[in-house]
Amino acid sequence: MKKFYFILIFLFSIELINSQFDYGVNGGISMSSKDAIKIDNFENNIRGFYAGIYGEVNFLVLYVRPEINIIRSSSKINSKEYIESNIEIPVSLGYKLFPLFSIYGGPTFISNLNRNYNDLNLSEVNDKKNTSFHLGTRFSFGPLSINLTYNQGRNNTRLSSNDLNIETGKIDKSNRFLKIGLSYSLD
Repeated sequence: MKKFYFILIFLFSIELINSQFDYGVNGGISMSSKDAIKIDNFENNIRGFYAGIYGEVNFLVLYVRPEINIIRSSSKINSKEYIESNIEIPVSLGYKLFPLFSIYGGPTFISNLNRNYNDLNLSEVNDKKNTSFHLGTRFSFGPLSINLTYNQGRNNTRLSSNDLNIETGKIDKSNRFLKIGLSYSLD
């Protein structure tokens, strides 16, 4: 009889563990705030898209959700194109207010993969990695979710150029952008 209870508890534990873990894919668009790139008093918007994977561990009404996303963004600086690819790792702690609605926040780690300046002659002054904070909300409809996330942070990277017709020749990049996306659970 003890073996029966042990097997029953073991099977129940496996089912409980499997039901609390979720994984899937996500993607969407990202848009910067107006001060994402500042060239003295000139302001420029950055638009792009992202795609990635996520894992989620649920604890009743709380969950932890790390993601790995590739973000590709582009902008024009003095009519010349600036393209950037980054890897983004947000780690979210979420709270389910209702079964279909949750809020989340946490740190985001971003590292630059590639910068393509095309006709711009830019050189990097500081490092390619930075940390920021994100806050968002998620609406879930079965395996499909709609995500709205705001990322706030300051990037220490400064790019310099002699080609731009500006006095200081410096571009300050910040890490403020809004992501609107979809995620699909594969579990």
